[in-house]
Amino acid sequence: MDSPTRSPLFGGFYRGIPDMTTNHGPEGGDAAVAITRYIEHCRVIGLAPRHIAQKQSHLAKFADEFGPNLCELTSRTLAESMRRLIDQGRSARTANFRRSIVRAWGAWLEREGVLDANPFHRTAAIDERNDQRYMRRALTDDEVSRLLAVAAAQGPRRLAWYAFGLYAGLRRGEIVRLLWRHVRIEEAELIIEGGKSGRRETVPIAPPLANAIAAIGRGEPDHRVFPRPLSNDRRVADYLAAGIPSPDPYGRICDLHSLRRTLHMRLVRAAVAPQIAQRIMRHSDYRVTLAHYTDELSRESSQAIARVFHADHVGASPANIDGWIDTCPCPLNNEQRTLVRMVTDPIARNANGTHENQQTT
Repeated sequence: MDSPTRSPLFGGFYRGIPDMTTNHGPEGGDAAVAITRYIEHCRVIGLAPRHIAQKQSHLAKFADEFGPNLCELTSRTLAESMRRLIDQGRSARTANFRRSIVRAWGAWLEREGVLDANPFHRTAAIDERNDQRYMRRALTDDEVSRLLAVAAAQGPRRLAWYAFGLYAGLRRGEIVRLLWRHVRIEEAELIIEGGKSGRRETVPIAPPLANAIAAIGRGEPDHRVFPRPLSNDRRVADYLAAGIPSPDPYGRICDLHSLRRTLHMRLVRAAVAPQIAQRIMRHSDYRVTLAHYTDELSRESSQAIARVFHADHVGASPANIDGWIDTCPCPLNNEQRTLVRMVTDPIARNANGTHENQQTT
């Protein structure tokens, strides 16, 4: 028989699946106790309060679904929990978010010696590519200019609020928690504490951001840069005043986080190396950084091929196309003629499949 090991965190002896300070015998340890201790650990290492709350919510729901004992929580039950989320109309991203939280919890239980191995390690993720519920876009250069003009009209502090998102890529919670001692003008850097990653990180201060900071002056080191954070209602009003549609005709959303995405897109267009962009954006996963590069390259590829075919058909007037159709050796009916026009001259036709200057014959 294996010798028992002591876990200082739980103050007891455990072998395999533990009896975590409660007497469940062969059924295994109390999942609720394990969750509570894990949440305490997350607070100790300084994870953001919002992220801790999300972890606690997902873990509690997972444990409530499949029983109070750790031995009842397996890779199979995690996969079933994810399937139930999908059946309830939740997105694949939400299901995968629960998966990442439960897997992190399992890894922590393994490190603490509570479990012999992480039982959730092999649970497969759900493909999110065909189930995007919330598509966010970057702002165009014109939209950025209009937004900054609208913000400047409201005062330098409103302008600085947007500048921290646009030029430093700060998330809303990071802007709200920012203290003046975190703003190091001389070193041209911001210190981010209590962010999404839980690590202490630095962000370079771009010259436009330095100008925005200078316009609002300096405060006491332990005072917040923004004592009264901008509400979402006011942000929406600013976007409307700047003529920024949300959602846009393609269903994409523009919110405060779109400023962070705008910074990332500008890094891509400036041909900044992905490794440097990852550091500036503070992505914990390199794949997140590369995904934005892939999206931007796809967009530029689409624009390039559109320019090529537009150039090929410059001068291809409806009359020229109809003349070619009339001399075609194969007789064409009206439906076939319309199809030829749609494929040959897509720019000149309208939504009904007719040319702007000439009706189909």
